[in-house]
Amino acid sequence: METARSALVEMFRQTGPIRINDDGIALSGTICRILVLPGHAKEAVDNLKWISENVGNEVGVSVMAQYVPAYRATEIQPWNRRIFISEYDMVKETMEVLNFEICWIQDIEGRTEENLIGYKMPPGSTTG
Repeated sequence: METARSALVEMFRQTGPIRINDDGIALSGTICRILVLPGHAKEAVDNLKWISENVGNEVGVSVMAQYVPAYRATEIQPWNRRIFISEYDMVKETMEVLNFEICWIQDIEGRTEENLIGYKMPPGSTTG
């Protein structure tokens, strides 16, 4: 974790605050993407707080809800499930409190898994 955090600080030092044009396209700056994992929403919250305190709220932050258990992860808890809406809500609430200037929050509603490669792939199989 320390390596990733040090890298984020350095990337922000080199690129500065995120700049977005009128079409919503990032022109420069750093975007930190955080994938919320099942059973690990508190880690996402802790990382957001760390970013706010150590990098600032001018870094772009993207929070993602797209984790899907695939292949052997379907056999291991908590990796065998999607994130709960309550877990994602905890992360979203933290984003709102920390007031990042530019942020993206992936929609958790309407997510589907059926068309994803590897979804419900039997252990030991090489095809879905």
